[in-house]
Amino acid sequence: MQNIPNTNRASTTLLILILGFTILIFLIVASGFISAYQVSLIRSTVTNLEQDHINQLNTMIKIREIISQIYIEAREAVNLRRTNPSAKPLLSLPIAISSDLDKQLQVIEQTDVALTQEWKTFNNLLRQFIDTTTDPLYLQINGFNHQKLAFNALDDVIKKMRADRIKINQQTNAVQIKAERYILVTTAISLFVGLLVAVLAILEIQKRFYQLQESILSINQAKEFNKNVINGVVNALFTLDAKGNLTSANQAFYDLLNLSESCLGEIYQEVLKKELDLCKLIEQAYEGLPNDVSYRGRVNLMPDSKIFRVDSYITNFKVNDKIEGFIIVLVDVTEIENVREERQRNQALAAIGQIAAQVAHEIKNPLGGIKLNLSYLKRNNQANEETKEVIDEISTGIDRLNKTVSELSSFVRPKQLMLVATDINSIIDQELALVADKIKQKNIEIVRHFQPNLPTLLADQYELSKAFINFLINAIDASNSLGKIDISTLENNNKIIVTFIDGGKGMNRETLARLFEPFFTTKATGTGLGMSIAKRVIEMHEGALTVKSSLGQGTEITVELPIK
Repeated sequence: MQNIPNTNRASTTLLILILGFTILIFLIVASGFISAYQVSLIRSTVTNLEQDHINQLNTMIKIREIISQIYIEAREAVNLRRTNPSAKPLLSLPIAISSDLDKQLQVIEQTDVALTQEWKTFNNLLRQFIDTTTDPLYLQINGFNHQKLAFNALDDVIKKMRADRIKINQQTNAVQIKAERYILVTTAISLFVGLLVAVLAILEIQKRFYQLQESILSINQAKEFNKNVINGVVNALFTLDAKGNLTSANQAFYDLLNLSESCLGEIYQEVLKKELDLCKLIEQAYEGLPNDVSYRGRVNLMPDSKIFRVDSYITNFKVNDKIEGFIIVLVDVTEIENVREERQRNQALAAIGQIAAQVAHEIKNPLGGIKLNLSYLKRNNQANEETKEVIDEISTGIDRLNKTVSELSSFVRPKQLMLVATDINSIIDQELALVADKIKQKNIEIVRHFQPNLPTLLADQYELSKAFINFLINAIDASNSLGKIDISTLENNNKIIVTFIDGGKGMNRETLARLFEPFFTTKATGTGLGMSIAKRVIEMHEGALTVKSSLGQGTEITVELPIK
């Protein structure tokens, strides 16, 4: 690598350049001062003449338009009286038209055009035309001719103006040619000096070009290095300027929030419009202006209906001791939080497991006796409809208690899986047959996209049936009448993937976040254990359960089961 020239030492060529530029500037300034007065005088004269001429022509056009408007108004007044004899005749021009016409005529009266014979002739014909418009009978006979005479006279005035304008242009052109000759001479001298300075500048530029090229290369390498370092950070990182615009971000940020670099430059409220909790933290940071790295709290992010839990850290960055924006780091703690919650849930379940088993035993046996006695009472009271109705209501309550106790027992004490070769398509068809009445009642369309010859897998058919029937019932309950539920199965990467999609009311973020929480339900008659049990069943089969939902846009449940 060649040595970069020392920029602190001025070369002889640079001194010559400075002297040459000084002489060139002096010549340009001197010639400019000499010719400035003449050029300015010519420019102002020509400009004033051109502007006056344009204004006068515009005024003529406006007068012509007013004449046409007067004729149209007069004709409409005549036509109106033909259809409605009681209508008032046009005895004088409307005030607005008359005022506008007088205004335009006064403009011309203040110029030399008013002294010409053509203008005087036009004025007379204009007055005759106006008198004609106020006489309906005369208007019908000679109105158009008088209008035409006024137009012709106005054209004569415009021709006269153009003829006078040509003479003025000839005089100004002669003065301009004289000034241009003088300017060309001074320009030629300046051009010669400038050419000499340019040659010297090229020599100096050639000497410094390599230094500049090396500097640009170093800057680009530094920028690329910084970009690679930022993109190498596992955590999502992005920066905002003082106005809240997104100025930079690493790849982890784009991946986390399902964004692209096209959002750079946009304000953060627009980029993060779906992440209200994060926007609120950033807004608080702008109000508080933290001086150091600050932990701002844990928030939930939901890009593409998938929940991420992140810890947010916000710090400001300064330029010349002035705060110019914020650096924001988002640390994904979803897996850690899930493990923590799972551990807490298991600890809680272990604590209540023994109690739940004892309670289930103590409740279930008496319930069986109660239901048996109710059956006896019902058989002995067939004639009393009111008593039968009460007995049926009690029996329904007992069934519900039995179901709750059974689900609770299944949840806190899952049984050992009985693995057999299982056809997933057949299981789904069996569960659809069980809920056929509910489907028919709401007139829901079931669309199957089952992969033919789907491989069998080792699974507990009874447990999987409980999970699938729960998904189907939830989809049916969420769907509107005449709705549609899509069910698909396929093999991919040695897994069987089952998808349930409904177009129902969907879930908001809070409901989706608590979906697998035990005893959480949005149904009036639900136990809140269905989705928790279904999730445990899938996980016992070493599978994965994913739920995507948006309020008003339906829900999609995806089950992945490994083929064994």
